[in-house]
Amino acid sequence: MYFEIDLKHTRDNKPSITELLEKGIILLDKPPRMSSHEASAFVKKILGIKKTGHTGTLDPNVSGLLIIGLNKATRFLEYLNTLDKKYVCLMRLYKKDVQLNELETIIKNNFLGKVLQEVPTMAAVKRQKRFRKIYYIKVLEIKHNSMTTDVLFEAHVEKGTYIRTLCEDIGKKFNCIGKMLELRRTAIGKFDEQNYRFITLHDLYYAHYRYVNLNDQEPLRNIIRPIEEFCEFEKLVIKNQFLKKAINGDLLYPEYFHNHEEIFKKDANWAELTSRLVPVGLLKVDEASLRKILTISTKK
Repeated sequence: MYFEIDLKHTRDNKPSITELLEKGIILLDKPPRMSSHEASAFVKKILGIKKTGHTGTLDPNVSGLLIIGLNKATRFLEYLNTLDKKYVCLMRLYKKDVQLNELETIIKNNFLGKVLQEVPTMAAVKRQKRFRKIYYIKVLEIKHNSMTTDVLFEAHVEKGTYIRTLCEDIGKKFNCIGKMLELRRTAIGKFDEQNYRFITLHDLYYAHYRYVNLNDQEPLRNIIRPIEEFCEFEKLVIKNQFLKKAINGDLLYPEYFHNHEEIFKKDANWAELTSRLVPVGLLKVDEASLRKILTISTKK
């Protein structure tokens, strides 16, 4: 959840470029042969800001969506990291003449729903088996080579699912080697290639150049997205007399909000609070339920 407070900003007003640079998000189309940390560092250098961060690390050879947080928006990335992911993958099975119906049967019977995966050797997390949910795998194309079969597929998966491991495990079901040849991330949560623009580092450099040298804000505005777009929490509206408490980071009680009875009927725990995202403190719903909040969003 998040709450809105009555400040000088309104929902209809566009945030300034300064605000966007301080608390904005970029949907970066990371190219292959570049690490996620390098991509984040390039964004920081181009924009000349103090801090950037990313969520959902991609291997250097993997391309696609990398969400970059600017300055204070980096504190919000932990939430975005919980969102589902979509990928398009080119897999090679070292077995000739694998048929579509055979492959779809293997996938349906073994690789949908909760799937047990082993963390790859190269992963920067503890190597252990763990369950991850695969929502669907859609085969887009099959190509039969002389001794192998190449498969292009789309997968919608829970965060932390390893597509490289998925390819290897599919190969095992065919008693052959399965190898991930290419991978592209096409979506994180609702942010997909069909409905949102993924920008390149060249796009960002050009937009920042026009802003600095020609005082043209529009290209940069079209690239840096207000962090409010990424908030999918339920809304709490704080009463004006308690605004100072929120800004000071005091404990916040349900009665400080106009619509608290309606909200807390649905969720008896507490709300995550989203002004252009400034950490404020703790919202206290009961003695046993305290949790760190993320942000405050503004409203007239």
